[in-house]
Amino acid sequence: MAILEATPTITTADLKQNPAAVLRKVGDLGPHRITAHGKPTGFSIVPDTPQKKDSLTGAELMEIAARSPLTREQARSWLKDIESANIDWDM
Repeated sequence: MAILEATPTITTADLKQNPAAVLRKVGDLGPHRITAHGKPTGFSIVPDTPQKKDSLTGAELMEIAARSPLTREQARSWLKDIESANIDWDM
């Protein structure tokens, strides 16, 4: 729930009056919750493409690590296999 509270908001009036500006803002700044008269509507606008980032937070790195199907030892072994294949990538 803390993530939703930190998400910026856009009013339904903003969305109705200038939808192009709202979509640009969402594209630049990320997801926004939609509110009507100061109350959440239960809907959000999110960018349809991932945002480019120069860095990751520790929490994001931990999330990536949790999704990784390989242990460190498996990853090292996999890397050795690739390096020992002697593939000429510049064909």
